[in-house]
Amino acid sequence: MSKKQGSPLDSLQRRDLPKLDDIKSVRENNCTVEQLDSKNEVAKEPTRSSNVTLPISMWDWIDDRHREIQRSGWHSIRKAAVIRAIIQTAISVEVDLTGVTTEEEISQRYRSAIQQ
Repeated sequence: MSKKQGSPLDSLQRRDLPKLDDIKSVRENNCTVEQLDSKNEVAKEPTRSSNVTLPISMWDWIDDRHREIQRSGWHSIRKAAVIRAIIQTAISVEVDLTGVTTEEEISQRYRSAIQQ
């Protein structure tokens, strides 16, 4: 009769994992958003995740910018860094969105504000 083989997972040890109390909290960590992308560490600012669905054309554009930045030298960049940079730019522009009724109107107002 053949020997019963164990699972390859049986040999894994959990000793090397840090205890939850030993891990720095988000607020204790002093890395910037850029360092988060390059070091894969926890962000200094608390984060929240949301499922945002975008058209394929927008994802294609984000993918193209991501590849362009990688080719120019920042190999560890994540697509989230591109998206955050765009949002940070939008935040820095004063835009009056009073009375908008369509996504296109929002887009037009941001374009106008950025061009000024």
